[in-house]
Amino acid sequence: MDLVDATGRLITVTADEYSDLFFALRGAGANNYGIVTSFTFQIYPIPPKVTSILLRYDINKIQTFFDAINKLGPTLPDDVSITIIIGIFGIELQCLYLGSQANAMQVMKQFISLSQPTSNQFTEETFFDSVVRWGYRQLNGTINPVHIPNNFKVKSFYVKSPGLSAKGVKSLVSFMKGLPITCKALVALDLYAGSAATRVAANATAFVHRDVFYLIELVIYFLGDNTTNTQCFNQVNRF
Repeated sequence: MDLVDATGRLITVTADEYSDLFFALRGAGANNYGIVTSFTFQIYPIPPKVTSILLRYDINKIQTFFDAINKLGPTLPDDVSITIIIGIFGIELQCLYLGSQANAMQVMKQFISLSQPTSNQFTEETFFDSVVRWGYRQLNGTINPVHIPNNFKVKSFYVKSPGLSAKGVKSLVSFMKGLPITCKALVALDLYAGSAATRVAANATAFVHRDVFYLIELVIYFLGDNTTNTQCFNQVNRF
């Protein structure tokens, strides 16, 4: 990494030079130690085809879903990446598998059996097409970044093993259903357990969440007037 430090010097940070900065800059969060102007990344080959997976669940089956995540999430291979979106409308598991559809279906077979989705969709495509699918929306044939300006608040929770309890799941759903209609609530869940990041040695980077099972981000959009927005804001702060 190239970095402009507090004195204005441009330095190159490696495992051998400025090793303390090299440790701290990888995983220390937003409060940094200078302005990083360039990175050198190790890259890995991607197969010609990957598989995008979309699993949908009824919100009333959320406990069954969490039971499956808590049991099988850490056992999924590194070539599976998962993002989970939860709302009062239901649950979506958005997944990318670095391989063929046939292999993806085999890898996800046990999880699907245990979690009982209402629908599942496997799409074999190029990696670029998968990025378009999950990161962008297509409007009239044009690829545009997903950006919907709104006032919002995000509250994060780090959940350790063995995962969210039945009481925690019930509390989360009750909170979302109890918000005013002008407050849109979504939960984004990122699975940490079993991922490659958790297996990096503690003395290699400053990443401090190796013992976290998953990250839950509660995202609230304020769509009403000042009165209802304030009410919603206060409810989020109390949760």
